[in-house]
Amino acid sequence: MRFKKTLSLFLIIISLFLVVPNVSAISLVPESCYALDDEGISLGCSLCDFITLFINAADILVGLSGTFSILMFVYGGIVIITAYGNDSRIKWGKDIITATVVGVFIVLFAWVIINLVIGALFGTGNSVLSNWYNVSGVCSQNKN
Repeated sequence: MRFKKTLSLFLIIISLFLVVPNVSAISLVPESCYALDDEGISLGCSLCDFITLFINAADILVGLSGTFSILMFVYGGIVIITAYGNDSRIKWGKDIITATVVGVFIVLFAWVIINLVIGALFGTGNSVLSNWYNVSGVCSQNKN
């Protein structure tokens, strides 16, 4: 029982070191929403700022899901290693790893769907690997 508490505490501490830099490195609200004109009046947010907000939120979620999937792979491996021949624990560890793989594929599939939708809306290209998150060209055209 003491081993489980120590392992849980260790995983929580490691996850904090992996997650906090990912989340704090990305500003969720675009900087242009804070822009002021010459008289100090806020210029407000535009549609492009809303799209940038959505893209920043997607970046945070993908980063968190990647971090969480690594932790779950490690946890599933630890469960298998510490099974000591217990078939039910080995099966449980394999189920954790299988569920993690399925979750990673769901996140990747969602990324592809978002890529296709944003590409269709803004014409960023027909390629699945296009830079859908780079809408600066589209937004700079709309501001003129």
